[in-house]
Amino acid sequence: MSRSARVQKRVTLIPWRDDRSEIERDTIVAIECLVANRGNWRRGDVENIPITIGHLQWWLKLTGARRRGRDYARDCLATAVDLGLIEDTGKLLKPRRQPFGHLGRLVWWRVFAVLPLRKLRASRWSGGNAALPVSLRRWADRQGLIYHRPKPSKGSVQEAFLITGPP
Repeated sequence: MSRSARVQKRVTLIPWRDDRSEIERDTIVAIECLVANRGNWRRGDVENIPITIGHLQWWLKLTGARRRGRDYARDCLATAVDLGLIEDTGKLLKPRRQPFGHLGRLVWWRVFAVLPLRKLRASRWSGGNAALPVSLRRWADRQGLIYHRPKPSKGSVQEAFLITGPP
């Protein structure tokens, strides 16, 4: 079974290259699937994402990566930071319900910023989105991260203001 058959939702954050190592390929696929699926559950809340080692390990398993242990997931997280996919914001998030069986210890999640989405958000008003992958732009449009001004109807006052400017 191929990776695309296992995971239906995926958004391209960076262009694909064939010369990437195994850990880079696994990292890119897992982070892209994580971001796309988070966008389906929490529309628009995808710029800052809490990621744990266990969560990334689960996504590695789901995407069909050959290696999927905790050490490999930790290395994938470091690789994602090196590739410029994500950046540690320094913030922590406490889950609503603490996981059972941690013997009185509190669990905190590290929050990461998705850098291609931050770049997209910064350029959304200036229209500098052309350098980003098409699937990322379309997905961000559905998420409401990009502002599109609708075209005014022909012969309307709005069209006149668009051509000549306001009075």
